[in-house]
Parts: sequence; structure tokens; C-alpha cells
Amino acid sequence: MVQAMPLTSHKTKLLAFILGVLLLVPFSAFAKVGEITKQVGQDGSISRDNDTIVTNEGVGINMNDAITTSKAKLELTFDDNTKVAITRQSKLVIDDFVYDANSGTGKLAMNVAMGTVRSVSYTHLTLPTICSV
Repeated sequence: MVQAMPLTSHKTKLLAFILGVLLLVPFSAFAKVGEITKQVGQDGSISRDNDTIVTNEGVGINMNDAITTSKAKLELTFDDNTKVAITRQSKLVIDDFVYDANSGTGKLAMNVAMGTVRSVSYTHLTLPTICSV
């Protein structure tokens, strides 16, 4: 004879916990990591998932965003106060950003697919000061 497990068993609670964690992972992977703090000119856009977002000061930046400028120049400020300036006719993809405010450590990985990233100022991260493609 097979006995059904009660719904409140240890295994059921563990499974529910694991499923809950797995559901949260995709959302945290695309959490806001900074924002546009300066824009000169128009025609900038952010490709996020299947959406295109027009750039403006105050617009949030997420991991995996592809930021493209046509006639605009942008300054991005990340959560650790790292600043990245993007020139006109550029495309930058935010591959990875991790910052631990308690220890003051972190990392930033970007892919400059086109154009120039003219200045990068940083406090906690080690980055080149000029990147060009």
C-alpha cells in the first residue's frame, strides 16, 4: 500500500523553497545597476529584452542592457558611483555588474561593440580609462 505524503512534509517545503529561489533568479539578474545621469543630444536608446527604451536622464540601467547612441552623448553612473561616458555613434553592452557596499568591492564588465567610451572614473573597480572600437 502506498501512502501519500502530507502537503506540509519536509520534502514539500524544500521543493517550494527551491522553486521560489529559481523564480527570483531571473528578476535579480536584470535588476537596476545604475542610471543615466547626463545626456547631451537625442537619439539614444536602450535595448532591454524585446523592448526599446528612449534614453533620458534618470532612466535606469540594467545588466544585459545594450545602450546605443546616435546623436546623443551619455554619462552612466553605476550603484558604486562608477561613471562611464559614451560618445555619439556608440554601442555599449553591460555584461556584468556586481557591487558589495559592505566591503566596497565589485566588478563591472562591459562590451564596447561600436564607438568610444571616453572616460571611466571609478572608486572600487579596475577599468581602463579609454576604450575604443
